[in-house]
Amino acid sequence: MLVFLSYVREDSETVLWLKKEFEQQHIDCFIDTDAIQPGELWEAKIRSEIDRCDFFLACFSEHYSSKRETYMNREIEIALDGRRRIFPVLLSGGMPVLPDALDSALRMLNWTPLRWDSWHINFGKLLTSMMPGSNVRGAGLALLARRFPTAGAQEKIEILEKVRQMVDLPEVIPLVEQGLFDRSQEVRFHAASLLISMGEAGAELTARVLLENQNADDSMLVPMISVLTMNTKSPLVVPALIEVMRHRLSRLFDGYVDINGMNGSNTGTAIMMAIMALGQIGEPADVIREYLMSIQTDAPQTAKNSPVWQAIEQTLRDALAKL
Repeated sequence: MLVFLSYVREDSETVLWLKKEFEQQHIDCFIDTDAIQPGELWEAKIRSEIDRCDFFLACFSEHYSSKRETYMNREIEIALDGRRRIFPVLLSGGMPVLPDALDSALRMLNWTPLRWDSWHINFGKLLTSMMPGSNVRGAGLALLARRFPTAGAQEKIEILEKVRQMVDLPEVIPLVEQGLFDRSQEVRFHAASLLISMGEAGAELTARVLLENQNADDSMLVPMISVLTMNTKSPLVVPALIEVMRHRLSRLFDGYVDINGMNGSNTGTAIMMAIMALGQIGEPADVIREYLMSIQTDAPQTAKNSPVWQAIEQTLRDALAKL
């Protein structure tokens, strides 16, 4: 299958990315910048490639609209003369003003927006038109996953929001995991919030992340511990909750975190959430009871005088009472 990409030079970067996305789906593309050899007759080569293409993608944009003349119009004329199947797409801007020779033919066709806010959905629709039976949602998710590593923080958050509609797909897991380890705290929090809607897969990922990454943000623990409480089938859930407490208690007891400061309060909240989760899960009761009782005996006297520790201790008593 061959797709001819017709565009104006100012859209080269976007069209090159579009070409890459087609190739990820095993669809070949013709683009003039890398397919016409030095000294080759330009229009003869263009006509030849349009004649043999399966689909002709006319990439319109605000850059196209700003031009009085462009060779892109000539390419479209050749495609119309050759009765190629044409897909008009909008990379940016609104509907362009077309030359009379093209207007009537192209206006009858369905135009596809390929702007960033709808790219992952509409690219999938293009694939379905070209390849009936193709996995539209999977293709859209693959697009987002490839864009995620190099995106800025705000764009990553937008990607995670789009992924929220695809959490049933297994390919979501590595993307969310990347988000959990992102440099931006806001991105990490958005990734953590997705775990709740991922069901058992989210619980498995949450438990693994907590076991492997002791320094996970306390702010991330609210949704993460909620995930573990709601999905307790994984054998990693109880060890993960115990690891959350073990690491954070050691930070409190060793003075790494000021137990009377704001960080101490946040750490204390994370510990209490883990304790309440273990009390709610309740199994295996002997393991949980033994660990919770050991916390009471191991706490140094300096910690026991803190309001944070007193709140933790009350939470411990309540949890033990449920076992």
